[in-house]
Amino acid sequence: MFYFAEVLFIILGILFIHLGLQGTEWKKRIKFLFFGGFSITMFLWSLYLHITTGNTGLPDETTPLFLFAMISSLYVLVLNTIYWFAIKNKLYSNFNISPYKTISFYSIAVALITMFLFNWIGPTGYQFFSTLLTVIAIIFAFNMCRKSLLIWNLKLILPDDPNKYVFISLDNNSRKDIGETPKHVIHFIMRMDDGSVRFPEVTSNVRYALTNVNFTPRFTSHTTTNEQTSDILLTLINLNNSEKHIIKAVGETADASLLKTAFLYPKDLNNDDELKSASNRNNLDNKHMDLDDLVKLKSLLDDGVITQEDYDIKKKQILGL
Repeated sequence: MFYFAEVLFIILGILFIHLGLQGTEWKKRIKFLFFGGFSITMFLWSLYLHITTGNTGLPDETTPLFLFAMISSLYVLVLNTIYWFAIKNKLYSNFNISPYKTISFYSIAVALITMFLFNWIGPTGYQFFSTLLTVIAIIFAFNMCRKSLLIWNLKLILPDDPNKYVFISLDNNSRKDIGETPKHVIHFIMRMDDGSVRFPEVTSNVRYALTNVNFTPRFTSHTTTNEQTSDILLTLINLNNSEKHIIKAVGETADASLLKTAFLYPKDLNNDDELKSASNRNNLDNKHMDLDDLVKLKSLLDDGVITQEDYDIKKKQILGL
């Protein structure tokens, strides 16, 4: 027999998940899916109580640890179900790649282990050994998820040479200024072989000339050498449209030094294909201007305004002879 609260939870869960699937903004989608997952979790928790204890609810001696372990495990299972059947299939199919798949498997395993152990202990009992096993499983899964995320990012996005990229943290305005979207979050600045830089997680592939790095380190006090993270101001020039950007990153002296020594745009720009193309376009424009000038000079010569000698001198100057 269903009660009003259970009916309310299942209706809210379905409604929130539906709004999450139909929404257009990524952050709002995630919020609705998380709220929907919590509502479904509370519905399942009510069913669990009915099955295990009948309609009497939990015993008075129920420990907070038991409640936290069981409800959080149910929530993890519900969120993973939403991931596999909603996010992966309905929203972003590429979420089926590592590390999301790895994180999902580990979190499901930990949730099942936790529910089994604490259900075995019971709501009023406490066993140190079982709790310790659960804590070890959670720490192991967290570490494996962290490794999978790091390895995936480095292998998929970054070059093998660690001196070619720097991990950066940007403020909101700077991230938007260089093309961050909710789906493509910027974590790295990378140096290309021609000396330009780009942000590899942004799909636009825009390249910039890093022309200046402004950095003043801060310390925890005047008497120690414990360095704090400080603002790094990076001056970038978009190589596509020559727009200038000054963005703010957060880092330490080592990051700023690497940016200064290896990432500043080289003085010799002869190897840059885009700058060559721009230079060739400018040369063509100049040639058209030169031809127009010669036509005007010839007209002045024909009209007797200038002499042949004047014409020859100007002609040589225009043609660079």
